[in-house]
Amino acid sequence: MQRLFSACADDPACNQTYPNLQEMFYSAIARLEDAPMVIPVADDELYPDGVFLLNSAELVYAFYRSLSNTAFLWVMPLFVREGRALATPS
Repeated sequence: MQRLFSACADDPACNQTYPNLQEMFYSAIARLEDAPMVIPVADDELYPDGVFLLNSAELVYAFYRSLSNTAFLWVMPLFVREGRALATPS
């Protein structure tokens, strides 16, 4: 993770688009730790109660799983930014 944060900070285009990427990531985790999101889903086989709970553990898990596939590395800064946006209360 640190390598990804450093690589984005060192790349002018990435850093301009995703400034403070590491801070964004940890901010999203903290927000979801305090207030998990309840997301309605239509798949009642996987989610019999009709909701998916997006909490800090789910965000971290998705991030780590994505890091294991180099094809996803280019999109990880976007993933972090959007994860933070989802975790930001309206």
